[in-house]
Amino acid sequence: MSKNLALSKQLKQRLKGTHDSPCLSICTHKQGDLICQACGMLREEKKGWKRKSEFDKNAVRENAAARFDELHLVAG
Repeated sequence: MSKNLALSKQLKQRLKGTHDSPCLSICTHKQGDLICQACGMLREEKKGWKRKSEFDKNAVRENAAARFDELHLVAG
């Protein structure tokens, strides 16, 4: 999953410490989605990203990518 974010968003994510997250900062959780349509992450996975171990981050990335692919295969 590649990030095609504007430079200002990339800088903000770098400053927040979330630059290595699959999150694209355009969450669909606010519309009531359990799984974000933009990145495949669950709300619980986004919480505390900076404090997660690298092992946990890798697991979240893999799970989010699989959910994202599943969402878009079903929808497409």
